[in-house]
Amino acid sequence: VLFDDLVGHRNWEAEVFNGSTMQFKRHNLACSRVDFHDCPRNLVAFHNHLGAALEQWSKLSLIRLAHWPPWPMATWYRPGDYISPHDDMVTNNSTGTRAISFILSMTKGWLPEWGGGFWWLPRGQAAEQHQPEFNTLYLFEPSPVSLHLVTPVTASAPDPLLHGEAADITRRRLTVSGWFTVQDPYHLAKVSDKYGFPPDFTSTLPG
Repeated sequence: VLFDDLVGHRNWEAEVFNGSTMQFKRHNLACSRVDFHDCPRNLVAFHNHLGAALEQWSKLSLIRLAHWPPWPMATWYRPGDYISPHDDMVTNNSTGTRAISFILSMTKGWLPEWGGGFWWLPRGQAAEQHQPEFNTLYLFEPSPVSLHLVTPVTASAPDPLLHGEAADITRRRLTVSGWFTVQDPYHLAKVSDKYGFPPDFTSTLPG
């Protein structure tokens, strides 16, 4: 049902970011952040269910979580879209510091030659490649050793907006994501120290 909601949604906004430590190009699901009247209903319900379970997520992570984003985030990686290596270590004055990254892959029938692979790049260890799959959840603690990226989606990947009726509309590189945060001003320093990095080790991402 959630997959059908995403495939059926028509409004996706291109987002491009070229920072000093990270770059990306992607298409995010666009809908009202005020009353969600034009948002996929099952996506909103799923997102709200996650946010209502902060206590359970806190028990899982052994950290007192304080916040889950107020609006759902879904991404469609179209041809040319990608994300460069980054670790999700971000803090924000209003929402706090990211403590758990949540990435749900909702991709069906994807072929390796279409790119869009999720790469896990732990420092000092061998890189791991994960092909886009359906109903696959990635949970991890943003830290100096949580580097990851999404390889560029190739021009041959199905895209109904580019290839018209010839494209299979169900074959899309889709994810639903979000970050549970904490209101601890020392969290980044604690995590950096935990993995043996200096306390000022942080990444720069758009707020």
